[in-house]
Amino acid sequence: YGLLGPEICLSARVVPGRRHLRHSPPVPSWQLTIGVDAPPEEVWAFIGDPTTVPRWYPKYTSCTVDGDTRVLRSAEGAELREALLERDERRRFYAYSVLSGAPVSSHRASFEVVAREAGSTVI
Repeated sequence: YGLLGPEICLSARVVPGRRHLRHSPPVPSWQLTIGVDAPPEEVWAFIGDPTTVPRWYPKYTSCTVDGDTRVLRSAEGAELREALLERDERRRFYAYSVLSGAPVSSHRASFEVVAREAGSTVI
C-alpha cells in the first residue's frame, strides 16, 4: 500500500460517453476518485511516476518506460504496452492509452492529483 494505504476513500461515477463517429454508440466512460490523506506534492511524486504501477497494482511485477511507451509485466509473463500521451507537471496530470495486451479497442485513461482541504484527491 504505502502512500495509498487504508486511508483511501473510493467513489466512482459514470461520465457521459463520447461518440467517436457520428453514428456510433457512445463510448463507455467512468471516473474513480480516491481521497488520500497526504499533500498533493507527495501524492504526485508517487502516482505521477509512471514506473510505480507495480507498487499500487499488484497484478504487475515490473514496469519499464522507454520514451513514451510504458511496458508492464505480470508474474505470469503477460505484457501490457501503453502509450504515455500527455503530461502536465503543474496540473499534476498524465494520460495514457493501451496499445496491446488488453482486450480493448479504444482506451484512454488519466491520473490527476488535486489539492483538497485535508490532503489530496486522485482522479
